[in-house]
Amino acid sequence: MSSTLAVVLSYRPEASIVQNIEALLLQVSRVVVVDNESSEQSKIILATLDQTKVALIFNDENKGVAEGFNQGIRWGLEQGFEYFLLMDQDSFPKPGMVEVLLETLKAYTGKDQTVLVGPHHEDFERKMAALNNENIEPVPLLITSGSLLSKKLIEEVGLYDGRLFIDHVDHDYCLRVAKKGGFCLKINSAVLLHKFGEAQVKTVLGKSFFLQDYSAFRRYHMMRNRIVLYKRYGIFSGAWFWMDLRSALKDLAKLILFESDKAVKLRAVLRGLKDGLLWRD
Repeated sequence: MSSTLAVVLSYRPEASIVQNIEALLLQVSRVVVVDNESSEQSKIILATLDQTKVALIFNDENKGVAEGFNQGIRWGLEQGFEYFLLMDQDSFPKPGMVEVLLETLKAYTGKDQTVLVGPHHEDFERKMAALNNENIEPVPLLITSGSLLSKKLIEEVGLYDGRLFIDHVDHDYCLRVAKKGGFCLKINSAVLLHKFGEAQVKTVLGKSFFLQDYSAFRRYHMMRNRIVLYKRYGIFSGAWFWMDLRSALKDLAKLILFESDKAVKLRAVLRGLKDGLLWRD
C-alpha cells in the first residue's frame, strides 16, 4: 500500500460518511477527517470509525473548504505522507480508483512534470459518460473531491487559498498549477461516486435540466470568487474562462426564472460582484 493519505472534509455529516471512509481505507494508507463546525452529533458519528486508522480534527467553527483541506494536508506532511487524496464527505471511491490515479501521477512526476490528477465523477443515482474516449484526458479544471496531489506539487504550487472559503477553490488551484507550467489530467478509468448537491429536475418545453437552488450564502461566494479568478488570471484567457462564463450565465438564468428567494439571492450576487471587484491580493 502506498504512502497515501486521504483528507476527508466533513460538515454536519450523515451516518453514510462512515461507509465512504471505510471504502477509502481499502485503498489508502490512512485517513484524516477534518470536521468543520463540529457538533455533538458529528462527533458521535465520527467516533465509530477505527481511530488507529482514522485521525480526527474537530473545528469549533466552519473554516471553509480551502482551509479545511489545508489542515488535513499540513497534518499529513508532518506525518511524512507523500501523496494526498482530497475527498468530500459524500464521495465514494470505486474499487481501484486510487491505484489508477497514483500510477498516472507517479508516471508524470517521474518525468519531472507538474501535474494534478483526478477521477471521472459519476452521480450515485445516474451514470455519466466521460466526454473523451481517451483514458487520460487533459482538462483545464478538476473538481477538488477525488483530486490526488503529490508532496512535490504542494512544494511547487502551495496549499489552497483559504481566503476563498468555498466555491472556485478548486478552479483557483488548477489555474495556479497551469501558471507553474503544469497541467490537470482526468483519468476516466478511475471513478468516483459523488453526490452533486440536492438538485431538482425541471422540465421546460420538453427539455430537462438540474436546478440546485443554492443559498444566498453560496451565491455570494460563487460570484465573489468568480470575479477574483477573472482578475487573477485574466478574462478571455483560456478554455477555463469560457467554461466558467457559460456556467455563470446559465446559473443566473435559472436563479431569475425558477429559484425561490430571488431578491435575497440577487442582492447576494451583487454584493459578491462588488467585493470581488474590490478584492486585493
